[in-house]
Amino acid sequence: MIKKMSLIIVVIVIWSFGMVTLSNNQDKKISEYINQTQLEVNNISNSLNQNLDDLETDFKLFYNNAVIQQYLNEVEKYEDIETHFLYETVRETLMTITETPSYIFAWIANDRASFFLDQSYHSDKDYIVSNRPWYKEAIDQEDMFYGDVYMDIGTGQSIITLMQSYKEIPYGFVSIDYGFKEFFETLSDINGLFIVDDENQIIMSNNQTILLATSLLDYGFSLDDTLAYDDVSIFKDDTLTIMQSNQRLDWKLFYQPDYKSELDTWNNEKYKYQIGLSVLCLILIGLILLYKKKQIETPL
Repeated sequence: MIKKMSLIIVVIVIWSFGMVTLSNNQDKKISEYINQTQLEVNNISNSLNQNLDDLETDFKLFYNNAVIQQYLNEVEKYEDIETHFLYETVRETLMTITETPSYIFAWIANDRASFFLDQSYHSDKDYIVSNRPWYKEAIDQEDMFYGDVYMDIGTGQSIITLMQSYKEIPYGFVSIDYGFKEFFETLSDINGLFIVDDENQIIMSNNQTILLATSLLDYGFSLDDTLAYDDVSIFKDDTLTIMQSNQRLDWKLFYQPDYKSELDTWNNEKYKYQIGLSVLCLILIGLILLYKKKQIETPL
């Protein structure tokens, strides 16, 4: 009887050890998955910041260009736009800047002559610089600043404008319109990635079928209070949410990967492991019963 109980205890120990091991492996997989996803988001965020660093470096060179400054300072009326002797040089400078694929437009503006000029076009005579939505904000800023993201109809991509005014040149402006198509193309295999503002509104997405200026709630995401934090990783109700802030632009990188498919894979593995463990325990029980039967049939 004692031997029989000992063998049953062994089976119970094996079963318990197997289930604990299974649970630990599951927890380890979840932890590794969260860490890997966090690393992925960090890399995306670092890549975005590097792109903006490069943009700001190029922009400073553009802003400090002596030819651009002289042209804006000397063009006093609309008729001078193309007749000024620096016009062609300025146009070539703007074209050179936009050879960088992500720089959709490089343009300058002058309130005195009320015009803007980019690499291929200048405004008509009815254009009024002071009526533009960026005008007041530009002249109030002390340094370069980013405007609001908008969807460009011509290119079909999200664009943000980096702009700065010249204080010593009354109401002269330089700007680069930066497009995010190149950036998001590197993330084409990642779904559920958005850049949102502090009101949960989508301002960029690697899925262009997602409408800008709509809420993440409109697309069924499980938000709860996650957007109340700057940087957070939350695992809740089979949903993993990674949120990382970008202080430079007051944005948040929001990522909810397809965690459910990963969980389904792990559950399938868990199910197979449980079956295997159950079969092993049943075999051991069978061997115990067989051994006991032989003991009974074999007289001492």
